[in-house]
Amino acid sequence: MGMSYVFSRGATRDLLEEALPEDTREHGVLPPELGQLHVPLAHIKALHPDSVLVKGIRGSGKTLWWEALLDGRHRALIEAVSPKAGIKEGTRCAAGFGPTPKPLEYPSPDTLTELVDQGHEPRQIWRTVMARHVLDSNDTEDFTHLKRWSERLAWINADSERTALAFHHADQRLARNGLMYLVLFDALDRTAHDWPRLRALLRGLLQVLLEFRSFRAIRPKAFVRPDMLEDPEVKGFPDASKIIDGAVALSWPRRELYGLLWQRLGNAANGETFREGCLQGFRQPWGQRPDGVWMMPAAMRQDEELQRDIFHAMAGPWMGTDARRGFPYTWLPNHLGDAAQQTSPRSFVSAVQMAAKVSADYQRKYTDRPYALHYEALKQGVQRASTIRVEEISEDYPWVARLMMPLKGLSVPNGFQEIIARWPKTLLEELPRSLDQTEVRLPPRRFDLGVEGLKDDLLDLGIFQAMPGGRINIPDVYRVGFGLGRRGGVKPVGISRDT
Repeated sequence: MGMSYVFSRGATRDLLEEALPEDTREHGVLPPELGQLHVPLAHIKALHPDSVLVKGIRGSGKTLWWEALLDGRHRALIEAVSPKAGIKEGTRCAAGFGPTPKPLEYPSPDTLTELVDQGHEPRQIWRTVMARHVLDSNDTEDFTHLKRWSERLAWINADSERTALAFHHADQRLARNGLMYLVLFDALDRTAHDWPRLRALLRGLLQVLLEFRSFRAIRPKAFVRPDMLEDPEVKGFPDASKIIDGAVALSWPRRELYGLLWQRLGNAANGETFREGCLQGFRQPWGQRPDGVWMMPAAMRQDEELQRDIFHAMAGPWMGTDARRGFPYTWLPNHLGDAAQQTSPRSFVSAVQMAAKVSADYQRKYTDRPYALHYEALKQGVQRASTIRVEEISEDYPWVARLMMPLKGLSVPNGFQEIIARWPKTLLEELPRSLDQTEVRLPPRRFDLGVEGLKDDLLDLGIFQAMPGGRINIPDVYRVGFGLGRRGGVKPVGISRDT
């Protein structure tokens, strides 16, 4: 049993390509198919209504959970498989802000800008969004018929006691009926195109999170990138620490990355191939829910030794001809983590999908290998995942690409002075102007501090990694895609050889 079992090469490659989408970037359109929804044990606390602030890097699942919680079928699945998440039949969810325009549910970025520029307090703007969803005619007679955000905001501002009573009555009504109402906020970096407005809006939302903590049945819930919570101005209000220090992280330990892989393979159209292999080779029987979703055995999501044996039955035991190059089960996540050792599931899925796609080419050359995934194909998977990660970080932070492009071909680790030497002398003058040409114009948060500020911003984002002696390393998930070298490392994209 275990290492003696090998999954069929061709059938497994076909299954991997079928089960794993080639482009895994989230578009904020629809939640995943029920069978593809994997609830990591580490995310159960984050999903709980009492966890009002959830933080996670790009690709960690913020928008996935925003979408899934808005969908009744997915909420039912979360309740069934993870009762401790606190998502029950009486849980209602609405969108307070998100990645797709929904002007009837929340203000657009342009509307938010207009409201802020008109002098409206951001806290009151977000309270107005809360009121739009949780108040009904039983709580107030003259709010629910208002159609424009400016009119609703004027109502909220006009009489603070009336507003407080309306929220109180709504909370009592919902609690009396056994309901919990969550208003979900995501993609908050898109609320504004400049830091002053974005800081103000985020600070206002955090104040609302704090205010509604004492309510029984009404909860705002915000999904935020960690770097956005580091800004002193964002947390510059009384008792901010009660919210920010209690933020729950969307972490993806190695076992959960493989758990996600198993869940998708087991629920693909041809998932029987994988499920039968788990049973025959590893004595792991899958069970099927009434809604058709196949659920993996508990050991397959918790036992890392078992997970390693299953993955090695697909990829072989080594990242080469012997153990000196490492072991696929640990090698792949290790090369996809950022400077804080956080690996996004999107990067992981992209890497495995690419490896499946190109493994056939290597199998023709190495005909004696019986495994579905070739170790050289896994390296190409890291290259693909890194390219996607670089595209994503460049979308979120256009200034990052402007700083990293001059470093192409440089070998890391390296001293920061050698990095500075690669940056154009006019960098600090030209960077703001270049950002004015982009749709999202948020500059580096510490731009005013010069090159040391840029370094600190890159450290916060997990792109730079501080090493002893003042040297800077860049994790493979960024290094490879930005075209930097490292002796003995995965070949960077666009460079003919490692330096």
